[in-house]
Amino acid sequence: MTEEAYLFFLKNRMPELIRLNFCIHRTGSSGLPADPHSCRVQQSGSWHASELIDWVHGYAKIFFPIRINERFMNLGTTILKCRHSVREYKPDPIEENILKDILECARLAPTAMNEQPWLFGVITGRETLEKVAGLTDHGTFIAEAAACFAVFGKKNAKYYLEDCCAATENIIIALQAYGIGSCWVAGEKKDYAEAVRTALEVPEEYTLVSLVPAGYPLDIPIQKKKPLKDIHFCEKYPKE
Repeated sequence: MTEEAYLFFLKNRMPELIRLNFCIHRTGSSGLPADPHSCRVQQSGSWHASELIDWVHGYAKIFFPIRINERFMNLGTTILKCRHSVREYKPDPIEENILKDILECARLAPTAMNEQPWLFGVITGRETLEKVAGLTDHGTFIAEAAACFAVFGKKNAKYYLEDCCAATENIIIALQAYGIGSCWVAGEKKDYAEAVRTALEVPEEYTLVSLVPAGYPLDIPIQKKKPLKDIHFCEKYPKE
């Protein structure tokens, strides 16, 4: 059992735990599979909630042996750590109530002086998705997404970029909590920003900050991140 296999479980199956569904694919045996990769077998069944939690905590003890309030996992930080950019999606639509909840999370993002200089669009029509995808330089996969969130900021707001980036991150993490993959596609500083604004008929006072295509993952590539020891310091940056 490797750390990568454990992370595979978190990325593919933790959302069901988060949503209190606890229904995941199992191998057909009466016990839990030793390897989370076996969860890909398409024989459906349910595990009892306590059984699944014990299994998760067992692996958490191995790979994340830090106790927080006598528990081995923190649900919020687990969602954050499970996020990876997803560019391939299943054809399944995203439920309307989930889309609305994601927008609620976006509007509750941090904002300087509580100005809230943003406008959020959600695109689900295939024709519009394809049109927006065709306008971008590295976002052609938007055409295959179940939905795409468009984040716009008021040009005359001093901190519109910071505020809208915070809202974009809220969107991405909220999607992850539902088991929905996404990818941040840049809007700010892009030549196509104005074309996307025009295509979506957004008022001129706004400018595109980001696009977030979303969908249930067809595949979740695991990219290696830099280790913490290489990218942090305490108090002051150490001299060579």
